[in-house]
Amino acid sequence: VIRDVQFTLFTERLCMSLFLLVVLYHHLALNNPKKQELDVVLCSGFQDIIFGGVKNKNEGSEFTF
Repeated sequence: VIRDVQFTLFTERLCMSLFLLVVLYHHLALNNPKKQELDVVLCSGFQDIIFGGVKNKNEGSEFTF
């Protein structure tokens, strides 16, 4: 028989461990030097979508609005 207190402690520990896994994932994702090159490409694509800018092929990575 599982009591309410036991169930509460189990769910709190489960949620805490999932939260810590998410924090660890984000920490590793931010501090991974191999992925930072990909982030630059993704950020420029994100700016294209949000700001509607178009990359000017003659000027490198600058945007024209």
